[in-house]
This record gives sequence, structure tokens and C-alpha cells, in this order.
Amino acid sequence: MYNKFNNVITPKFALLIFVVILVVALLISVFTTNPATFNTTRTSVMLYSLSSLGLFITFLFYYAVVSMQMQQQRQDIIASTSQLRKRLTDTMDELHRAHPQIPQFISSLFPLVDCHEQHDSDDDCAANHLLRHQLANKIFAFWEEIIITLPFADLDCHSFVSHFLQRAHSPLLHKEWLLAKSDFNTDTQIFGDLLFEHAQGITNPCADSFLSAAKKIEKHPEFLRMMFE
Repeated sequence: MYNKFNNVITPKFALLIFVVILVVALLISVFTTNPATFNTTRTSVMLYSLSSLGLFITFLFYYAVVSMQMQQQRQDIIASTSQLRKRLTDTMDELHRAHPQIPQFISSLFPLVDCHEQHDSDDDCAANHLLRHQLANKIFAFWEEIIITLPFADLDCHSFVSHFLQRAHSPLLHKEWLLAKSDFNTDTQIFGDLLFEHAQGITNPCADSFLSAAKKIEKHPEFLRMMFE
């Protein structure tokens, strides 16, 4: 491993150092002949030196603990980032698989992709209504997860907001949002409303339009509060 310092400071090594110091202190206490003049003896000088050494060892172990905590925090960030990326991929895969059944709804979610076939509307049946509701809720749940997790993940917030704006550009998804909005926490509702508000203002869907809208959302006071408070 690159961090050899952590390889040296092991629990067994720490226990050994503690036992040695304890034994030395006990032996000095037992063989001190004249406690009344202890402060003027060489033993006193040695103990003061040991005290200084003890402070150094305490700092050494504290440094090791802090280093391990930092490594653990980094591992947690990597795990959160990987989980979010996987959730995004899984959601996209589900949307792609549903395209043959509800092509109009799915196509409306991808304004930058040339997948807009000529469909008056999806088949009006209970199965399609439920499928749209299910997929919409997965998208909204991912928005909520991002709001909660993003401050603890190593992700480009700008790219994610731009991605979500493309989904929010769909008027069909907006209808599902109005039905499901109350199922999510307050911050998610605010975030969703911001996405739909700015996405619906885009009249010429292109990558630059969504990136510009994402910048506006990132400067919004409510979004800044969610991210940094």
C-alpha cells in the first residue's frame, strides 16, 4: 500500500507500546526510594521526559486515526458516487425498455435524441397508465436521492441538473409530477418545480439551452440552500 505509516501503527503495536510504558511506570514507582525528594532526582527528569514522549505517541496515534477516518470518508464518497451512477444507468435502461410499449411518453423524455416517431398518443389502457406512473416515480425518486446525496458525492452537479432538465422538458412527465408531487419531501418538490419551470421555458431544445437553464437553477437561492445548508 502507498501509505506505509498506517501499516506501522497497528492495534498490536499500540497495545505493546502501552504495556511497555505501563510496566516502566510501575517499576519506577516501586523502586523510588525517597518520595519526599522525588522532584530533585534523575528519576523525575526521566518521567518528565517520558511524559513528553507520551504526548508524542498520543499525537502519533491520533494522526493515524484521523488518516483512517479521511480514507473512510473518501471510500464513502466513492461508494455514494458509484451508487448514483448505477441508479442513473438503471433508470435509463428501464426507460429504453419501455419505449416499444409507450413510445410517445418515452420519446418526450429525450428532447435531444432523434427518437420521436409519429404517434398521436400511446394506447389508452390501464397497463400504460401504470407504466408511465411507475417510470415517472422512478425519475422523481432519483431527483430526491440526488438532493439528499449530492453534497456527499463526487459528482458534477451541473451535468446532473442539465440531465434532469431534459426529462422535465416533457409535458407528459409534468402531468405525472402534478399527480405524484405530494409523495416527496419538500426539497424534492421545490427542486422538481424549478426543473419544470426552467425546462418549459426552453423553446429551442439543444444542449446549450439545457446547460444555460442548469446554470440559472444552480444560482437559485432555494437550490443553494438545499446544497449548502
